This record gives sequence, structure tokens and C-alpha cells, in this order.
Amino acid sequence: MKQLSQVITVEEIHEVLGQVPQKMGELYRQNIRKMEGSRTRHLTGHIITWAICAVQPLTVDQTRDGIKLSLDTTLAQDLRTNLQSLYGQFLDVDKQSRIRLVHETARAFLTTNLDPELRINI
Repeated sequence: MKQLSQVITVEEIHEVLGQVPQKMGELYRQNIRKMEGSRTRHLTGHIITWAICAVQPLTVDQTRDGIKLSLDTTLAQDLRTNLQSLYGQFLDVDKQSRIRLVHETARAFLTTNLDPELRINI
């Protein structure tokens, strides 16, 4: 929402806000490209899958344990501090250390709008 800080009139604010839904897919695709290029690509998909498929939000510790079970990999870094840089705009950690999708549009994008090889099947 950096664009909101650059507008002055009410009409400009409405215009910027009116453009947000059309641009969400573009924002999410940009985040997917960033994650695809990372060294932790395989881990990224698993953590996002755990977050999407969980009946209730998992804590950081529960997610770490899930990754240990599914990938036999131990996370060396704390997700509380690294989640934003690793997972772009898809996941967030709340004050109770629960990992959540940032918005339902992210869930919809990750489960329906991607190429089959990147789509998360639930």
C-alpha cells in the first residue's frame, strides 16, 4: 500500500484502493517467482501447504515438527523472524506464534490460479 502514501486527494485514494484486487494476482505471482528462485524452494511449498491444509492455524513449533515429519529436515532458523523474507506476502506469524495465511485471496491463488506443478492441492 505504498501507493497510498503518495496520493493527496480522496479521489486518488479511491482509485488506488479500486486497483488492489486486480493487482493481487500479479503481486502473488511475483512472490511465487521470488520463492522459486530461492534455495529453500522445496521447503517453501511444504510450509505453505501445512498452513493451507491445517484445520486451525499451526504454531511455529507445530509447523517445525510437521516439516521434520514430512521432509525429515530440521529448521535451523526461527520462522518467527524469517517468515516474511522467506514466504513473501503469503504467510504471517501472529502474537501467539501461529502461522496464518495473510488473506483468503492468497489461499484462493495458491490452490486454484497456479500452474499444476506449483498449485497446492487440498
